[in-house]
Amino acid sequence: MNERKIVGSWEYPIKDVDGALVATKHRNDFDDGNKSFWFVRPNGATGLDGLDAKSLPLYGTEALRSTRKDVVIVEGEKAQEAGVAFDLPFIWLATVNGANSTPNAMALAPLKGKRVILWPDADDVGLLHMQQVAKVLYTMGVACSIVNTQNLPDKTDAADVDKNIARDLLSSAIPYTPEQRAGNPKVFGAVSISDLFTAEIDRIAASRSTGSRASLMWGDDFGGLNKLMDGLQAGLYCLHGQPGTGKSAFALQVAAQIDAPALYVSAEMSAKELIRRMAARITRTPRRKLMSGTLDPVEEMELLRRTMEVVGKIRIVDAASEPADVPFIVEQVREMREQDPDKHMLVIIDSLHSWVGGIAADEADVTEYEAIGDGIRALRSLSDKYNIPVLFLAERNRMSMKEGGLSAVAGSRAAEYRSDVVMSLDWVEYDKDDKTDHSNDPVREVQLTVHKNRFGPNGARVGYMFTGDTQSFSEY
Repeated sequence: MNERKIVGSWEYPIKDVDGALVATKHRNDFDDGNKSFWFVRPNGATGLDGLDAKSLPLYGTEALRSTRKDVVIVEGEKAQEAGVAFDLPFIWLATVNGANSTPNAMALAPLKGKRVILWPDADDVGLLHMQQVAKVLYTMGVACSIVNTQNLPDKTDAADVDKNIARDLLSSAIPYTPEQRAGNPKVFGAVSISDLFTAEIDRIAASRSTGSRASLMWGDDFGGLNKLMDGLQAGLYCLHGQPGTGKSAFALQVAAQIDAPALYVSAEMSAKELIRRMAARITRTPRRKLMSGTLDPVEEMELLRRTMEVVGKIRIVDAASEPADVPFIVEQVREMREQDPDKHMLVIIDSLHSWVGGIAADEADVTEYEAIGDGIRALRSLSDKYNIPVLFLAERNRMSMKEGGLSAVAGSRAAEYRSDVVMSLDWVEYDKDDKTDHSNDPVREVQLTVHKNRFGPNGARVGYMFTGDTQSFSEY
């Protein structure tokens, strides 16, 4: 029986970031294709002498003292030395324990502050190895990308390609993000937190240089809200109020002034009445005269034309006649966002209680409390997923009809907890000595109170004059 022969022997000094020798890796290659390796410590002891193999520095770690920020990590010393020979602007390192072992945070700690590209061998084992390295780096707050080696011959590594191929592979590396399982909440670590913050800074800076809108604005008639919330940002907005204070009129006026697509889901009022209210405000025509036969048809069509010039981006969903479930609303949102160059839009639900009531009407075992909670969660998800503002109008509980406040929404406190902004509309009370009935006054003072505001100060108040005939608000 022939003994296998050694066809090659190598020694690789493994040093820490300061250049101190930690161990020497010895490798033998045999004529049957197998290989063996072992470590020798600086004191001459064979093995790691109690040192955890996963804590061994990467091969080439001492090069991290360089001012270069870009690092490539490959599997094995031969691939590392081939990478160095390419003379590309990278620091080249290698894992030293094979594909079945993952360096730990101690071994990878010197990479903090660097930009890392992982180059797996072209096989499933190599890819899994680098994905495990990426996970450790990610938890440490080190951003990394992974080279796509799927189109290379099996087992190919950096030692098997030329400089031009290496350059192309590195330039097209794919940023690593941990897999998010469907139905699970997103997890943000140091890297993703930094990415999220950086992306928002870049988005706002780009909007300033290109003239695009970083976020929507409430509109010309709502300057106070623009200041309080820095515009109409993506998030969940709750508006409740006393009866007759014009919640629907307020929402319609906002929808007409944002200069972006607006989806108005009406679970209470007919589309006809909403159109009449919009036309009344825009044309300053008393609502009772519109669609009543009082005006000349030609004149009324002109009023409609003027109205549509302003509200052409509004889409009304009649959820009073047929329920508008979440998939239906999502379908509308996907379509309407594409109509805006900056992917802005607004969704309005009028009202939350009627909307969820229509959806849950056929589900006898679902309580109103549960339906409201489910509805709020769905609207929160809609806002987060599509990065848009969602405004819902809400009914008050009986105890809060006059007082209002943060916890005034009927049925569930989910509106209070999950909304970014909670606002209320209330009549401004007249002098106690005034015994006149003001309920039919053509113009009345309404106060909007911001009870909760994640975008600015809480407790602020904005005063409006509300004209019932024309369903319009003007700030004072």
